[in-house]
Amino acid sequence: MAEIRINLEDRKKRIAIDLDDTIADVTSNVIGLIRTEYGIDIKKEDITDYNINLFAKIGKDRVLDAFIRAWDDKSKIALVDKDIPRVMAELRKEYVIDIFTATSGKLEAVLAWLYTNNIRFDNFVHLRSSREKLGFSDYDAFIDDNPMVAEHYSSAGKKVFMLRQPWNESLAFAASGPDAKIVPVSCWAEILAKLGK
Repeated sequence: MAEIRINLEDRKKRIAIDLDDTIADVTSNVIGLIRTEYGIDIKKEDITDYNINLFAKIGKDRVLDAFIRAWDDKSKIALVDKDIPRVMAELRKEYVIDIFTATSGKLEAVLAWLYTNNIRFDNFVHLRSSREKLGFSDYDAFIDDNPMVAEHYSSAGKKVFMLRQPWNESLAFAASGPDAKIVPVSCWAEILAKLGK
């Protein structure tokens, strides 16, 4: 199969896309590890705070370690939405696409997973923490599940497509109207539709 070459010069607009729980369903693997190792009966729907309310039950270090180890067996990580490769390919026709992440996964494992799952992008920006995401204003739009990122960039006038997750539902519910800068989406096809594709 021939790879399609896209000229970056023809695409002026840029989109920053988060990885964990926006493209890769990492939290489901983390929950599996925590259930097995600590006997805590938890479901994804129980995580109502982005900063992981599991910290109180098993400690922050153990939760962060589970996020690191979740990437060790990358074959168990599913796409958040099976339509992501198609939607990203469509977006790349008009936008420069950067994966913009503070994932705990090892870079080699993450890049291999992206390649295996047919996720094509232009740049990979690996940050040390989610807070670092707040220092990049040169993007035209963001796709993320982090309510802090959504609020920060929407207040700066940027369009943020916020993939609905249990930990951002209160913000997703509050964001509405045709002029809203935070656009809650339930699936990736909605992003294309709301970008005017």
